[in-house]
Amino acid sequence: MQRIAIIGGTGMTGECAVDHALLKGLSVKLLYRSEKTVPERFKSKVELVKGDVTNYEDVQRVIEGVEAVAVILGTRNKLEATTELSRGTENLIKAMKEAKLTKFSIVMSSFLLRPLNEVPAVFHRLNEEHKRMLDLTKAR
Repeated sequence: MQRIAIIGGTGMTGECAVDHALLKGLSVKLLYRSEKTVPERFKSKVELVKGDVTNYEDVQRVIEGVEAVAVILGTRNKLEATTELSRGTENLIKAMKEAKLTKFSIVMSSFLLRPLNEVPAVFHRLNEEHKRMLDLTKAR
């Protein structure tokens, strides 16, 4: 594997994924929404694709010509209810099927491994979104 797409590579965990991929000698395509979130060190080392994971055409552009996709979507510490992550995951799965891509790695909350009553209540809504993401990946 030489070329990968990273979705969510401008957050704290995502930056680590990009750094590690580059360290491994991989060519990285990075989907980003706002240039202000792209670390300066990435600008000359990765192929930047401006777009949004909730826009299907943007997802198609970022996965074009890659061999694998790494998804590290997050909410930047926002805990309110959202469907942005699962809608993005749905777009990625659909686009990957069309492109006949099968190598896929996704980062989700470790709270998915616990019974809901053990998850702090403040994380319940976000955990529901991660559960939707998990269900989508299982169904693919």
